[in-house]
Amino acid sequence: MISAQTTLEGVPISGTKTVTVTATAPGAPSNLRLVSATAAGGVSLAWDAVPGASRYVVSRNANGGAKDFTTTGTTFADTSAMPGVAYSYRIAAENATGTGPLSAAVAAMIPLAAPTGVKATNDRADGVRVTWGAASGATHYRVARAASATGAKTELGTWTADTAYLDTPPAADTAYWYFVAAATSDSGANAGPWSEGVEGRMKPVRTLLSLSVSGPDRVATGGEAVYSCRASWSDGAEEAVSPAWSVSPASAGSIDGNGRFAAASVSSDVGATV
Repeated sequence: MISAQTTLEGVPISGTKTVTVTATAPGAPSNLRLVSATAAGGVSLAWDAVPGASRYVVSRNANGGAKDFTTTGTTFADTSAMPGVAYSYRIAAENATGTGPLSAAVAAMIPLAAPTGVKATNDRADGVRVTWGAASGATHYRVARAASATGAKTELGTWTADTAYLDTPPAADTAYWYFVAAATSDSGANAGPWSEGVEGRMKPVRTLLSLSVSGPDRVATGGEAVYSCRASWSDGAEEAVSPAWSVSPASAGSIDGNGRFAAASVSSDVGATV
């Protein structure tokens, strides 16, 4: 009700008027914007204030699932957002009357981090095995090889869900550097940065050049002798080995797993060849 008083020609005059005020919900927030999206700080948003709003509802949608948050300010940090997930945000203003319409949407995604714990072998003749730890939010990984820590990368194989990869490099006994990146699909969607490089190399494949057997070439009846065997390899190494021994003739005796020969119990000398 509104009241008014005045004087007309010395005569006081007053009057009243009833005015009806209808309260309405606030309008939609404008200028919703993405401030940052990081693994450390989550998704940070900001928007312009709406006159008459007492608080704001932040509506988040990801993969068909919705979640709402509330705040009294015009900024919001979603610290529950996960790397590699595509989010959509909209804001609505509220007052005592109700909730206003939603704002235009803004998209956000926290980038995937590079995989950690990357290792590469240097003691395998069948290649270089690269392993790494899983990255948060990632579903697939890819390995790259370079001739140096800062050299051009050659991507290997395809995007894989495994956390290990066996590479056959161009040359054995040559150092190569390996890197791993993470993504959210087998096509490499939303791929993150390459990891730090690690050095690996393939052990050279060596071939057997010869076997030499040492020990007596004749054993008396009922006697026992010890034979040994050494292998010579193409890389210059020599080492004792335990081959599969045989005796000719078979009736001459037998050899155990330690290379010990036991002659057969016969009345004459045994000409056993080992």
